[in-house]
Amino acid sequence: MLRRSALGRHFPGSSGGAADGAATHAGDAEDGPSQEELAEEGRRLCRAYISHRLQRSGLLTQKLADSLLSAAAVTDGGPASQELRLVGEQLEAMYPDLYKNVHKQLNITMHSEDVVRRTFAMFAEQLCSGGVHWGKIVALFAMAGAFAVDCVQQGRQEFVSRIVDCFGAFVAARLTDWLRKQGGWVIPEVTRDAKRESDRTWFWLMLSVGALVLFVSTLLISASL
Repeated sequence: MLRRSALGRHFPGSSGGAADGAATHAGDAEDGPSQEELAEEGRRLCRAYISHRLQRSGLLTQKLADSLLSAAAVTDGGPASQELRLVGEQLEAMYPDLYKNVHKQLNITMHSEDVVRRTFAMFAEQLCSGGVHWGKIVALFAMAGAFAVDCVQQGRQEFVSRIVDCFGAFVAARLTDWLRKQGGWVIPEVTRDAKRESDRTWFWLMLSVGALVLFVSTLLISASL
């Protein structure tokens, strides 16, 4: 069972708006969720996000649904997953060409698990190389969903679980320290009820930066493959 702190829902005023270390509390890092809990929660959220993304694309077969949702041990992913889903959809709507037909953008085919794993890992590394904030985290989920869509469309639905594994490995290796400083998977809620214009401006600016970095990352990966 995950600790409650791994699924925190409060919204720290400036948490995630800058690179690693911004708006943190020393006590949060010491008393927060463990690396293993954060990585496992990341996998669960990724499974739920991919499931919803495939469903929206009309690609969620019963076999995939049983695999993804039983592994996630949820039906809708819970509050954190719902917030990610909402924000991810908004990000995809803002930049629709970035989150579809990824294989065409990179001039690759999803013909092997190694290609899927290596390409996603390279993307994740490039995306977060300059620091982490929630915009980049959301972009990472959105790209995991895009990879899953490409795999299923190319008849490689068995590779979807490899995307989840790669996502979890990246969280464990690169994101747990940052996540602990945020108190866990504390997804900003300003999309639902931003009472201040500054909150809305900050949120959309954050996502725009995330998408811009994503686009640059895609170009870098394409050049290196």
